[in-house]
Amino acid sequence: MRNLNHQLKELSRRNRDGCHAAQRDRERILSLIADQLHALGFRGMSARSLKPKHVEALLGQWQREELSVGTIKNRLAAKERIEDRKSNRTGGCRRPDATIAGRRVASAAREPTGEGRG
Repeated sequence: MRNLNHQLKELSRRNRDGCHAAQRDRERILSLIADQLHALGFRGMSARSLKPKHVEALLGQWQREELSVGTIKNRLAAKERIEDRKSNRTGGCRRPDATIAGRRVASAAREPTGEGRG
């Protein structure tokens, strides 16, 4: 298991917010993010090394995959929720709103609602 995958999985397991389904969804999203960053060429990463350039690379990948804005927001929310926990923040959006496919969206939602459902 790659270092980033392992660290994100451990962070999500230590911070059990929400119901079991939300926890499972968040863990799967974080694993997907780590796998996609590796596929994009980012190697040797840790949870502390996640930077805005990585988020931009992920956004570009997700836009090329033509994911819905809601799915992208859920993925970003899962990532930011774990970042808040590892830095002892209480939540909230730390970055300005992002533009996805020409639509302005908040870079963080409160709770992932289950990607790919309905």
